[in-house]
Amino acid sequence: MAQQPTFAESEKPKETPQWVYGREGMPPSPGITFGPPPPHPPLTERQEWFKNLKFGMFIHWGLDSMLASHPGVAAEAARDINWDASSLGPELEKLGESFDAKAWVDLAERSGQRYIAFTAKHHIGFANFASKYSDYTSAAMGPKRDFVRALADECHRRGMPFIAYLSLPDLKHPDCRPLDKEAWDRYTKFLIGQIEELATNYGPIMAFWLDPGPWNGPSYHYPITEIQEMVHRRWPETLCFDWDESEQSYASRAYLSPEGMVMAYEIYPPDRGPQPGAWPFEVCDTLNTTWFYNPGDANYKDVPTLIRRLVEIVGRGGNYLLNMGPPPSGGINPEDAQRFEAMGEWLRRNGEAVYDTRPLGVPAQPWGWPVINGDRVYLHILNWPGERLTLPGIKRQVASARWLNGGALEFESSSDSVTLYLPDAAPDGVDSIAVLELGAGELRASPRRAGVTNVPGLAKTGTVYADVCEGTPIVWQDRLLLLLNFRPGEAEGKPAATHYLELRDAEDNSLLSHFADGYSLASAFVWDGVLHVYGARHEHGGWNDVTEFKTRDLRHWSKSRVALKQNPDEALFNQSVCRAGDRFVMAYESNDPRWPAFTIKFAESPDLVTWTTMPGCVFGTDRYTACPWLTYLDGYFYMLYLEHMKPQWRFETYVTRSKDLMNWEPSPRNPILAPGPGENANTSDPDVTEFGGKVLLYYSFGDQRTWSKLTRAEFPGTLREFFAACYPQR
Repeated sequence: MAQQPTFAESEKPKETPQWVYGREGMPPSPGITFGPPPPHPPLTERQEWFKNLKFGMFIHWGLDSMLASHPGVAAEAARDINWDASSLGPELEKLGESFDAKAWVDLAERSGQRYIAFTAKHHIGFANFASKYSDYTSAAMGPKRDFVRALADECHRRGMPFIAYLSLPDLKHPDCRPLDKEAWDRYTKFLIGQIEELATNYGPIMAFWLDPGPWNGPSYHYPITEIQEMVHRRWPETLCFDWDESEQSYASRAYLSPEGMVMAYEIYPPDRGPQPGAWPFEVCDTLNTTWFYNPGDANYKDVPTLIRRLVEIVGRGGNYLLNMGPPPSGGINPEDAQRFEAMGEWLRRNGEAVYDTRPLGVPAQPWGWPVINGDRVYLHILNWPGERLTLPGIKRQVASARWLNGGALEFESSSDSVTLYLPDAAPDGVDSIAVLELGAGELRASPRRAGVTNVPGLAKTGTVYADVCEGTPIVWQDRLLLLLNFRPGEAEGKPAATHYLELRDAEDNSLLSHFADGYSLASAFVWDGVLHVYGARHEHGGWNDVTEFKTRDLRHWSKSRVALKQNPDEALFNQSVCRAGDRFVMAYESNDPRWPAFTIKFAESPDLVTWTTMPGCVFGTDRYTACPWLTYLDGYFYMLYLEHMKPQWRFETYVTRSKDLMNWEPSPRNPILAPGPGENANTSDPDVTEFGGKVLLYYSFGDQRTWSKLTRAEFPGTLREFFAACYPQR
């Protein structure tokens, strides 16, 4: 079938040098032509497992690694059967002098790679393992080390699946002559024998990667079936990969691709796109343009290119096997390590949209690749489509849409598609990943972002507190109180002195205290019989500092004091305090000019008196995040906060959690509150408490400019149960 290149024409693998075909008795290949795979029964469990891995490390290393320093020798080694590695003299003994299997596996793990394939023996016949069938090995010559043993043992110890690559032709073997039947019979027995050694002595081996190289086609009758049967007698789960089309057996082997080329372009109908149940396949690629070590090849691909290739291959349903060619010493090239580790860093942030996924089963999209895992669809947006993106073929109701590492997305559903409304610019220049949370029902038309809650059990009560712009629920001596913020005349520009706080009984609305004139944006925290109230002071046209008020009897208040002072170039707004182990932690809203307004910062205190800022802990440096409410439960900081749904004038409440206040995990249920009918543009300023067997979530609604009112949502259960609903186990 016709092949379409995955990558730019300039990046296509180079044609094989003609000398490779020059071995006497080994006719040139007519080239492999790939047809579509035949229909198949359901894939085996092992094949599905292989499809989950997505990203692996290919390591081309051995005698060939030394030949880059001997340009003439490389051609001679492939062309002349009489060439021998012993001609390298003492240099051969230095092969692998810095070889460290642990360092290789360490790098693979840091890079997010889930399996390793290693050249047990390449085309020129020098094996990296001990063999009773040949002394032409690293174990018997030169370094006298079994490198396959070292790497396989380290992989087994670490739980890293290990693939043994082995060349089907052996250019050193005198009987590797396919046109001489007697010689070829002797050679195939030798080939099966060496593979049997690997299967018997180095297992469990995840797969055998059997490579004919350019020596393939109708003249080369490699014993693939015999090899497979022998391997499966020892390891029934082992996969056998080969390129020899005459022996294809799709039911028991993964479906492979030509080197550096995606194989899956035309194995599915164009109007259907890549299918989740298709045959597994793998794409092999190099970091530069050569497989083995080549100090003269500085044509490295940059990290964004490698990430986008990974995404494209995963979007088509395949695995990406990315190669490094260590130097003869066995060390690791810094250029290789830098690229692998950068991909690992990207995968630590975005891996859930890569590993274990399958193609969605829709036609190819101009903007990128949609994949699915369970109840989540991940949209890898590689080509920014502008203000909106439409995805056809979604069969189930969409409960929510968000960025994988950011805020919510506005969307609407029709009977056969979902449309996302996007910002003007891509949030990520390499791959912007959106997440759709699927519900239980079939897809149906729905209004844009209906004002519902996305947390099962959380329901809006419709209760409205008129003329109150914000409120905090407080449990005080088994009573539910409300700390209320009043800012009368704010929209008309009346003086800030008219701002004030009130403390009221939530049941009968009786006034308990009126205090803090000139303050607002307040929160409350009860500790050791003391009610601590924190607020921002409005003066000189802006909000200033975090000021504390406290009382033991709800009537007599201690003199206010500044608990946390702002920096000269910022203002401070809403805040929230919680107990976390042996310390107290405050989340506070800032308009620090280093980042887009607004961000959430943190401070800590041992005693609620002395507060120390935490400069390394800042949330929302890339977008509007405001109005935090913070608590600590079961080792996690949970934070509710406000997101601005740009470009619309719309604000929604989100929840996220962290163990260290630096690395945050958004809830898949986000947004947990969105504006509904009559609520205008926002659901903001969330404050939460647990009382009477319920979680009470107070929030404000309004236009986020001139008016707001306080209302409440309820969840039947404890805070622990509420957050479990926000973070359902998958």
